[in-house]
Amino acid sequence: MKKTIFAFVLAALASLSTLTAGAQTSFTSGKATVPFAFNYGNRHFEPGAYRLAVVNEHTLMIRGANGLAMAMYQGELTRRPSTVSKAVFRKIGGRYYLTEIWEARSESYVSMVETRQQKEAERERETASAVNDLGRVEVALTETAAQGVGN
Repeated sequence: MKKTIFAFVLAALASLSTLTAGAQTSFTSGKATVPFAFNYGNRHFEPGAYRLAVVNEHTLMIRGANGLAMAMYQGELTRRPSTVSKAVFRKIGGRYYLTEIWEARSESYVSMVETRQQKEAERERETASAVNDLGRVEVALTETAAQGVGN
């Protein structure tokens, strides 16, 4: 009986660890000049130069002239690596939200965790037939650094 319970607990722990393990991302830092204001969570960022840097396996730092913020992310795998390093923003109802960061020629990318504010904007957009949505907007990253950062 004890062996059966132990085997069940061991199997449950193994399945949980595979569910929570994310993809490994090679992106560690980069700079971007963003020509428009954007949001992440409850933080608003004015147009300007920003440094994006991985702090730990699920946290990204966004630093600009008007301060800094920490953002949650998860690593994702792709079969179609980007040819350029870039930050991807999504326009929802007149506001831009940081959604992804790509390292050139990498088979992984940083996917930002969707915030409550972004989800609310998405719901508002769905109810108000937003005509001014542009979808994805890409901004080139410069001075990127890549290392095998586990996620």
